[in-house]
Amino acid sequence: MKTDDLSDDLSEVGILKKRIRLVADDIAFFGFDSTLVLNCGDTFAYACADAEEVPDDQIDLVRRMHDKFGYVGLTAWIAARRKCEPLIQLRTEAYREARAFLEQQI
Repeated sequence: MKTDDLSDDLSEVGILKKRIRLVADDIAFFGFDSTLVLNCGDTFAYACADAEEVPDDQIDLVRRMHDKFGYVGLTAWIAARRKCEPLIQLRTEAYREARAFLEQQI
């Protein structure tokens, strides 16, 4: 299945399929209350278990960020959402490129 096969489907079933696809691709996981969650442990603080919920209206953007930049893209998305920066050693050139790309998307 191509990434954007479901991009225009905003129905309840379409959103569920997008959520399942992110989990199946090992990009996200389901939280206890079935929310879609990204793992970001040891990304914003040392020795810290951490995760960020992905709202349904952000699924396509999260997918684009992952497809274009990998985990760095997810880090950039989470950082922008939290209005903060990750640990200094994660602020690489690739991270800065992902943040710049993200700013153009929003």
